[in-house]
Amino acid sequence: MTSPIISFCCTCMNRLPQLQATLPKNIDLLKDYNGQVELLLVNFIKDEEGHKIHKWILSLEKRRNLKYLVSFDLEYWHASMAKNTSHTNATGSYLINLDSDNFIDRKAIDTLLSLEKKSLSKTIYTGFTGQIIKKWRPWKKKNFRTRYKFIRDSNRTDRGYDGSYGNIGLSKKLFQKLGGYNQSLPPMGGQDADLIKRAIAIRPNLRLLQIPIEIGALPNTKSEGLINTENPDANWAEYNKKTDLITQNSLSNNTLTVNRDTHIGSKTQDGYLLKL
Repeated sequence: MTSPIISFCCTCMNRLPQLQATLPKNIDLLKDYNGQVELLLVNFIKDEEGHKIHKWILSLEKRRNLKYLVSFDLEYWHASMAKNTSHTNATGSYLINLDSDNFIDRKAIDTLLSLEKKSLSKTIYTGFTGQIIKKWRPWKKKNFRTRYKFIRDSNRTDRGYDGSYGNIGLSKKLFQKLGGYNQSLPPMGGQDADLIKRAIAIRPNLRLLQIPIEIGALPNTKSEGLINTENPDANWAEYNKKTDLITQNSLSNNTLTVNRDTHIGSKTQDGYLLKL
């Protein structure tokens, strides 16, 4: 049996309607890749809706390209912790974050699979639909670092902040070298940007490959994203600002590997073997 090359790493805490809209289409698309691509889903169960998601997934026909795990460890949603859980359990050598409201992009899969192994390992993929501006920034006087600015397309103001930012991929080895997503960040806001910036800083020769997703994510508000966090009434913009300060501190001090003294991710179990 072919081992996966690409792992789409997906997480959820509640949000059953979104999963019902995206998951069947995503796993159906992957059947064409003969085991080269897997979708790993971690269901973080905290209440009755999590149980409903579990029962619904078990009611679906089991697919070889869907790896389903369950975790009871998160009392409240924390994006970095959740994403680390899915990424560390992935089988593939190339990991792509997939938010539960996103659809997998076939063009991205085909392009990434066409790359030679060495080239793929040196590539960061993004499905961002806006514009990406590349620029150089001096660092510690003698060195220069590549910086990328993600902005809306002036000709398409509806694109760029449409759920595509979190659609990012990198090699498993690089993810491990970085220590994964920074679990000291706030529960929401900026964790994907932090990962990208640290990755580019630690490997300046990386190629940033932009393949804008063709199917937009399901619409969500920032307040909806905060519902399952410890403080649902928090200000997402303030969380994002706090994350940005932590990121800038990591880059300035060259502390690009995070989570050194903490366990990465949460405990999981095989969802297909769990009866609730």
